[in-house]
Amino acid sequence: MNRLLAGGEPCRAIVIGALGRCGHGAERALHAAGLDPTRWDLIDNLPSLVPLESSTAVSADLLPHLRGLLDATAPWRRCADLFATKTTEELPDD
Repeated sequence: MNRLLAGGEPCRAIVIGALGRCGHGAERALHAAGLDPTRWDLIDNLPSLVPLESSTAVSADLLPHLRGLLDATAPWRRCADLFATKTTEELPDD
């Protein structure tokens, strides 16, 4: 089958998204048919500042709340109270 296109050219195949579930299946099917497909995936290996900027922003927003964790300030007290309430409630009979 490798050489059976009109004109005698070898068959070619490309699997886009070869690392995904469907891509793996497509690749196996092409191999079973005697073809060696070209695998292609969009993987961005370029360095990016977006994760750094996001981490910095989240850290800056969270830090004031973390400072109040040991003092049980309002957000942490509400969380602890809600946790205590929910863990002592009886579950409904199903």
